[in-house]
Amino acid sequence: CDTVNSQTQRTRAVIRMGTDGGKVCSGPLVETGSCSGPPPKIQVCELHDWSAWDGCSATCGGGVQKRRRDFKHRSQNNGKACSDPLEEVRDCNRKECAAGPCELGDWQEWGECDENMQRMRLRKIQAERFGADEGCEGDLKQTEACSRKA
Repeated sequence: CDTVNSQTQRTRAVIRMGTDGGKVCSGPLVETGSCSGPPPKIQVCELHDWSAWDGCSATCGGGVQKRRRDFKHRSQNNGKACSDPLEEVRDCNRKECAAGPCELGDWQEWGECDENMQRMRLRKIQAERFGADEGCEGDLKQTEACSRKA
């Protein structure tokens, strides 16, 4: 349907003319009429509401959060298209990462005296220094002289 003139048009062609007493073609080869029914509905683009913000990608030192939305209705029949974004990003947790204390675990029991008359015990790092350049201070292994009992 021509939306400017609200008219529709159809055409036909003669395939074979009537001969030897056959019937002659009658009627117009082109018909023009008004469009039937209402014009197509114009649909403007609509978006759903924003989702909740995602969790931050970092606990400190700067991260990002995202939120999204999708189309509720896409534009149709020359309706206004969506130009707004479908995703937003924002900064979060921009505070500097503070150096946290290093935590060393308890010492294990002393091991048995070896052939070099030494015994050893170990401990583990429970928590690294968070955000610091250097590692934990303190030994993870201790040795001491010992004597073997006969």
